Amino acid sequence: MTPTLEPHRPPAAATRRVYGLPAALARTITAFPVASAAIILTLLANPATHARGESLLAEDHLVENFTFIAYFIAAGLGAAWALRLRRDGSTRQALGIAAIGAICFGLGMEEISWGQRVLHTHWPSLFGLENVQAESNLHNIGVLHDWSSWYPCVLGVVALVAIYSHTRRHGDRTGLPSLLLPYAWVVVAFSAYDNFTDWVPVNMTFDTLIGTMDELNEMLVAFAFALGLWLAMRRETRQR
Repeated sequence: MTPTLEPHRPPAAATRRVYGLPAALARTITAFPVASAAIILTLLANPATHARGESLLAEDHLVENFTFIAYFIAAGLGAAWALRLRRDGSTRQALGIAAIGAICFGLGMEEISWGQRVLHTHWPSLFGLENVQAESNLHNIGVLHDWSSWYPCVLGVVALVAIYSHTRRHGDRTGLPSLLLPYAWVVVAFSAYDNFTDWVPVNMTFDTLIGTMDELNEMLVAFAFALGLWLAMRRETRQR
């Protein structure tokens, strides 16, 4: 049975009932983006731990590895949900979910340069002459490299608009799960500030510190895709 919720700004407990999550797990999901950002910022701001913070954000280290894993989990969830919808006759919805899963798969493969980074090989690349990092990926090519820093911000703004204008108005019964709000706010705050200070510097030390958080922004976007698909699947299952 679909839970009966008040429209507009449903209370946290009622929102959790939509997805059938224990309160502790729901709190963990919503606290993760703020907690992870606070931890990384603290490590970077402290000279004694700065190198440790940078190592967590470095290529092929913890944060980027989590990004890759989250995208592949999201791709798997998208494929599984699309197949289930297709079996139930919801062809149009199945195609939409399959497209989201395919996008997540592509983003995950971009993180590892389509296998080049994992296998530690130096493949002949179609993009080698233009790629900033001389790797087999698209997001480091020319203008795409310049614009790649904007995609977390754009996705975060889209998520905020979708949740506030639709999901909460419908009591979380449809739309992007509102438990993802903290992910969207953290990503927008960091990426918007970083891109703004590329044009209008505020404080060189602080601006550089925030600019270092790019990899964390990408990880939070990947987590939001995976969690969003998982929560929406749970909601749909409970509504049945």
